[in-house]
Amino acid sequence: MEAEYDISGNKQNKSEAGSNVHLRKYVTLAETASEPKNLIDIIRQALESPSIYVFGELLDVSNIKALVDTEYEPYLNLLNIFAFGTYQDYRKQKRDSPDKLPDLSELMIIKLRHLSIVSLARCRRHIPYQILMQELDLDNIRQLEDMIIEVIYANVIKGTMDQRNNRLEIDQTIARDVREEDFQTITNVLNEWCRTCENILSNIEHQIQTANNYKEESTRSKQALETKIQSVRKNIKQSNNDTDDAIMTDVNNVYIQDVGGQKTKRIPCRSIKSSYKSSTNKSWRREN
Repeated sequence: MEAEYDISGNKQNKSEAGSNVHLRKYVTLAETASEPKNLIDIIRQALESPSIYVFGELLDVSNIKALVDTEYEPYLNLLNIFAFGTYQDYRKQKRDSPDKLPDLSELMIIKLRHLSIVSLARCRRHIPYQILMQELDLDNIRQLEDMIIEVIYANVIKGTMDQRNNRLEIDQTIARDVREEDFQTITNVLNEWCRTCENILSNIEHQIQTANNYKEESTRSKQALETKIQSVRKNIKQSNNDTDDAIMTDVNNVYIQDVGGQKTKRIPCRSIKSSYKSSTNKSWRREN
């Protein structure tokens, strides 16, 4: 068995956009419902629907809001948990106040567990299996991995099961409903993100300017060095030319002495030139 599985979840019929489309049907039914009992059926159907994972529009319906302080309020409380809460939130409230929440059907349990994974993914990208099993109230890893496969193929999340490290790696999730009181927190987070981006941009611009300055200085230094090299080469060439001229002048001034009325052989120019340069170099070394 490989240590890591990548599950793409290519089905698109249960996407986030589809969730909103399917919810509109229940919103319309709730707006036209004449009796609270009918609203309960609408809420139950919406919560059990495998295509719906957001419930904000349904909560905004005036008929749904009117369930407050009625015998049907437990279903309004349940709808709020599905919109904003988790499976553990339900368990805690049900334990503390059993009469304020109805029992969950099997389909509702599955849905609320899916939504709980989304909530966990808000805070961390790598979720350990142990935390998932605690939050979802599952007994073993096999049950958990089956649940992860379900939630990925429902397009609720996109991620990878890392079996080597016993964790779920999250790439992307659907968006959940947001309470009005959370808007300020979201605004603060976005403002902080914008400030961080501005600081990063400013730092990048500073580094670019520093790099450009270094490049210009390097170019100037290179040009100065090339100019100096050309000057040295020119001086060396001129010095060699002057030396050659001096050698030829000395050679032309050498006269062949008469010995017994006959002229001796002229000293070879090449030998004189070599001897002259050698003596010149020795003289330069002594001076330096």
